[in-house]
Amino acid sequence: MSSVPMEAYSSKITHKLFPKTTLFKSKSIIESSYLWMSADERRQTAYIYFKRYPSFSDMERFGTDVEKYLKKNAIKNLIVDFRDNGGGDFFVGLTLAWKLVLVDSIDWDHGVYTLIGGRTFSASMSNAAQYRQILNAKLVGEPTGGNPVGYQDMDQFSLPNSDWVITYSKRNYRFQETYTEGVQPDVLIKQDWQSYKKGIDRPLEWILGDIKSRM
Repeated sequence: MSSVPMEAYSSKITHKLFPKTTLFKSKSIIESSYLWMSADERRQTAYIYFKRYPSFSDMERFGTDVEKYLKKNAIKNLIVDFRDNGGGDFFVGLTLAWKLVLVDSIDWDHGVYTLIGGRTFSASMSNAAQYRQILNAKLVGEPTGGNPVGYQDMDQFSLPNSDWVITYSKRNYRFQETYTEGVQPDVLIKQDWQSYKKGIDRPLEWILGDIKSRM
């Protein structure tokens, strides 16, 4: 038997549960597979797939492109998907939020959603909790894998004799007042196997239904 790269294996068995809408990709990000935006102008809805954190400068350029597009097309509803994001630098995520708050066409009372799940860790967990506060985002999906109260920000040192590198978390953050096992969604929707194998993204379908009910 010959080995198969994990990426090739995953592409064959994993459904791509992204919305089938007109794709808008920022030209600032070359590796747009991990950070891109799709927009459905008929629904006045934009979807940002946020799998990995870029540099500050790349995120600022991406955020500027997104801001211009949302303003030009008077987008009212925004979905940010953190479900595949394992973490990075949450200040980079706040850079995106800084660009988003400049878009007056967004329905800031009801039109912002953040998708979360068990693979939402570290910085993406932090940003999800922060987006709930500063963007008034409704969290939809399953509890995050990372906890909102606890230690983050990795540092390291080397042992003097063996030169082994020891890593540790050095700052205790509180992204909500009470401790819970993961950031709990405002709307709990579990992705079941029957839906998944048919390519149905239940949390995203719920959001699109909620948007439709307000149109």
